[in-house]
Amino acid sequence: QAVRRCLAAGVRLVLLSGADPSQRLPFGRMIHRRGEVLTAAIANLAARHDVLFVDGFNDLEVRRAEYWSPDRLHLNAAGHRRIASLVLRALGHTTEAHAVDPGPAARRSLRVETRYYREHVLPWVNRRIRGISSGDDATGKHPDWVTVDAQPRV
Repeated sequence: QAVRRCLAAGVRLVLLSGADPSQRLPFGRMIHRRGEVLTAAIANLAARHDVLFVDGFNDLEVRRAEYWSPDRLHLNAAGHRRIASLVLRALGHTTEAHAVDPGPAARRSLRVETRYYREHVLPWVNRRIRGISSGDDATGKHPDWVTVDAQPRV
């Protein structure tokens, strides 16, 4: 219904799938399968309404660790630049596909994994048990709509 209402109002929509964080997460296979289902649903919705679809989920570049924040669930600034470049290219803007220099591969040692579970997974489990969210008191960066020019600049 939201897509139809936006289109009726003359809004040029771009639908995106989320990037795939599953490679370094607990229960990664399950998360990946659910992400595939969600991505297919978004792609089908976009096709049904003739709306531009940008597939971040199947972008192999953004799956690399260099694009993710320490919680392994959210994109960092480089990850957001990567997705933004995919959107801009899909809109017809001339832009390079943002890519991070791979550098040496990060090692996943027992110490690194233990710290990750202690700092990110266990607090999440604790919040779930208590029925609270880390974003319960968060507010949006932009409280009002922001207009973005979707036409390529010549």
